[in-house]
Amino acid sequence: MTWPMQRQLSIVIALCLLAIAPLLAQVSSTRLANAAAEPGQWLMYSGSYRSERFSSLTQISAENVGRLRPVWIYQPPGAGSLEMTPVVADNVMYVTSGPASVVALALKSGRPIWE
Repeated sequence: MTWPMQRQLSIVIALCLLAIAPLLAQVSSTRLANAAAEPGQWLMYSGSYRSERFSSLTQISAENVGRLRPVWIYQPPGAGSLEMTPVVADNVMYVTSGPASVVALALKSGRPIWE
C-alpha cells in the first residue's frame, strides 16, 4: 500500500472512529469537569481543566524516587515517536505516534490493546 493510500485510509478510519466515539465514550463530561477528584487518572491534556499538570498522588516522594525502576516500555512501531501527553482512563493509556497512529495500552503491562 502506498503512502497516499495509507494516509487516506487513516483519515477514513479516524472519521469513522469520530462518528462512533460518542457511542463508545467512557469518560463523561461530568467526569472531565471533576477530573481533579480522580488523581489516579489523567483524563485530558494537562490533567484537568485547571491545566496545572499536577498530580496529587503521594506514592512517589523525594525519599523514594531514586528506587524507581521501569516496569514496561512502549516503543512505537517503525521510527515513530510519541506525539502528545498520554491520556489515562480506567487502567488504559492512550498514546499517539506519528504520522497517524493511536494506541491503547494496558496500564499495568504496557501490552497494546488496540491500534
